[in-house]
Amino acid sequence: MFIPGIHQIIILALIFVISACNGVGTAKLDGVAVGAGASNSADPSFVFSGIALIDEISDSSLKIHWTAHPDAIAYDIYDSTSSNLIYIKTVIGQSSDQVTLNGLIPGTSYEFRVRARTVSETDNNIKDISVTLNSAPESPTTIALVSPMISPGNLDTPIIRVGGVKAGDTVKLYSDACTTLVASGVATGSTIDLTSSTVALGSFVYHASSMNSALASSSCSVASVGYTRAACSAGYVYSDGSCVLSFAGATSVTNKTDSTLTLNWSSHADAVAYDIFNTTSGTPVIVTTVWNQASTQVNLTGLVPNAMYKFRVRLKNSIGQNDYNTNDLSVTMNSAPDAPTGITLISPSSSPSSSSTASFRVSGVKAGDTIKIFSNNTCTTQLASGVASSSTIDLTSSSLVDGTYAIYAKATNQNSSASACSSASGSYQKITCPTGYIVVKGHASLGTSNFCVMQFEAKSISGMATSQATSTPWVSISQTNARNACTALGAKYDLISNPEWMTLAHEIEATATNWTGGSVGSGILFRGHSDNNPASALAVTISTDPYVGTSNSSTQAVGSGKEQKRTLVLTNDEVVWDLVGNVMEWQDWSPGGGLDLAPTTCSASWEELPTLNCAALSAADYLPANPAGITAANYNSTYGLGIFYGGSGGASLRGGAWNTITYGTYPGLFMLTLNEVSSSAYTSIGFRCVYRP
Repeated sequence: MFIPGIHQIIILALIFVISACNGVGTAKLDGVAVGAGASNSADPSFVFSGIALIDEISDSSLKIHWTAHPDAIAYDIYDSTSSNLIYIKTVIGQSSDQVTLNGLIPGTSYEFRVRARTVSETDNNIKDISVTLNSAPESPTTIALVSPMISPGNLDTPIIRVGGVKAGDTVKLYSDACTTLVASGVATGSTIDLTSSTVALGSFVYHASSMNSALASSSCSVASVGYTRAACSAGYVYSDGSCVLSFAGATSVTNKTDSTLTLNWSSHADAVAYDIFNTTSGTPVIVTTVWNQASTQVNLTGLVPNAMYKFRVRLKNSIGQNDYNTNDLSVTMNSAPDAPTGITLISPSSSPSSSSTASFRVSGVKAGDTIKIFSNNTCTTQLASGVASSSTIDLTSSSLVDGTYAIYAKATNQNSSASACSSASGSYQKITCPTGYIVVKGHASLGTSNFCVMQFEAKSISGMATSQATSTPWVSISQTNARNACTALGAKYDLISNPEWMTLAHEIEATATNWTGGSVGSGILFRGHSDNNPASALAVTISTDPYVGTSNSSTQAVGSGKEQKRTLVLTNDEVVWDLVGNVMEWQDWSPGGGLDLAPTTCSASWEELPTLNCAALSAADYLPANPAGITAANYNSTYGLGIFYGGSGGASLRGGAWNTITYGTYPGLFMLTLNEVSSSAYTSIGFRCVYRP
């Protein structure tokens, strides 16, 4: 605050005394009235102390202070630097006590005077105050983040607000202590917002300086603000000031055919779904949405053969936003369908078979295509045709003659374009067996080729060995006569051999439906009429009832009748009757040639098959296979496999009869006895012939 000198105090006191004597607001000096309403400007009664102080000095501005005068109505500001007063401006208002002057010249010395003015006069003070302006502006006093408002952030061009500057000054922004310039601009007020040039990933501390019109610069600001530019999260990229979803979109097309394809992409961590667009026209048209973040492909169908398409994949996040990729994949569809990729025999279940027709499942096809199967690899000899309704189709061949067939396929689309003939193929062998015989597939490790075997035990029909359902089995016949009865049927006929019996047995054992538990090794193998009830051999009076004549059924428990089923099934769906039970059956030990006897050196005692010790026998002569999960030593007669009896006779019998050791676990598919001689003949022994094509 301005403090007046002693002489000024004396003058003010004198004026106060005179005022007290002559009335408020009026003073007289030498008989002349001065003050409010007075007009005599020569009278020195109106006294104003002038400038009290000058502060807030910068390079181009300052503030002048005075003590307000009770009679003033305004204050005139003068530049008194030269010998003449130069009017600058007037501040209206009795109570005004300061003024800010701007636009001054940096580093320049000035003198200023302030005079008070009443309604009629101006004081005559000559008090001048000298001041020299700064040569450079003050440093900015505040620096703050504007965008982003917090740190760290992803923006690579942050906006910084610099405060404590003057209009007209050039303000410079640095990403360090005023060495690395990143922005500048001319202030229009006390603050300025500056956009930094691009900064790399990392942390920065922004400072600022000001430069005036005289090109003088302030020192580097003490004020600062820190900013860390952080990398975008995985799956995002920086774009236009922010992190946006980054998704490569469709990456490849696979499995292309004439009307289908698979569109592939890489999954994105922030996706909840993927929108599939057809962009062929230039305008994206959504085709489908695949929900599931981990999804990486979609199958598109119903496309037009030989047409060109463009597809785009965009991810969808949890708030329904899509990414903005424009990565289109172009693809031209094949003109013709692909060749079928698989051909499998489904009926009969395996080959060879006596069936004159066979059904094949053709896979790797498309709904709507016409599929044809052929019996040659050039696809010219057609066997069947049909229109696929899915990716597979089952086709049944026309009637086939005996022979081995390799089956091929091709597809024709709705544009009548046909695929190449398939490289994939199926196979089928049709064998015509004599009436009453069924086809059995040979077993290389047992030394057998495909053969036909009687479906039923041999019956004597007019003295001829005949395979038919009706009549009881031909019994009380020796091994020798049984073989003669078979060979009497003609060339290629013979008594079934032990390798052929083992071929049948291994195939039956490996077929789930032949087990009471419904899977291989579960329960026991069905062992036919073997419980001595009735105490005689049975005919087959009802060929559709596998329990006919036994008084048993499939609803009974195992051990109480369920196991008495008389039929067993081969892998080619052929059914054989009474291979186990009913009557025991003679066999020739080796196929072809004369009648061969089995070894005669095995112990004449009942023995379980897995523990049998007879050096004259090999495993292929008598042992069943051993299903996984069953200990070989335990795989015995409790599984319905049968039991072994040696001896010196050498005439082999298999299967067991209706009364084998008065029921029990002795009868079974692998049951083998060697104690009889070739001339033995009993009512419980019959036979079965084979035909070798």
